[in-house]
Amino acid sequence: MNLHYRPAHPDDAAACIDLRGRTRENAFSAEDLRALGITVESWRDGIRDGALPGVVALADGVMAGYCFGDRDSGEILVLALLPAYEGRGIGRELLGQVMRTLRALGAHGRDRRGRRRSARLPVRLASAPAHAADRRAFAPGLAYAKRAIRKSMNARVRADRSRLLG
Repeated sequence: MNLHYRPAHPDDAAACIDLRGRTRENAFSAEDLRALGITVESWRDGIRDGALPGVVALADGVMAGYCFGDRDSGEILVLALLPAYEGRGIGRELLGQVMRTLRALGAHGRDRRGRRRSARLPVRLASAPAHAADRRAFAPGLAYAKRAIRKSMNARVRADRSRLLG
């Protein structure tokens, strides 16, 4: 398998939406995303204007996964990977590249006390097992709020989607 990582281009938006519907965990079809206000056009515009920096992984020229962050808040918005490519370190590499990009852009937000923070992985994951796996594999040393795991998946997804749209 020939694996290649590159920055996301505006023309990748349609493929990203299609891939999101084919993931194993937390899959959303194009119709589901459209209902949340996420369209090819809105995603394309976010990539084009730099608000949504992202990286795509291509396996033999076909998109295997992607990761996008929010330039302004410094948060990772989405990490999606096709099931056939799980367990190979691709998600970890995508996440690492986007977090480095966000830090290089000076992305930051504020914590609850108003203190500045750098790029981070938000705690809005679909399940406790996924949360534990991501904590171990992707973000050692980051603080994780246990209460975020208890919130419903739908509430977390809606919040992420509304942030994606700006």
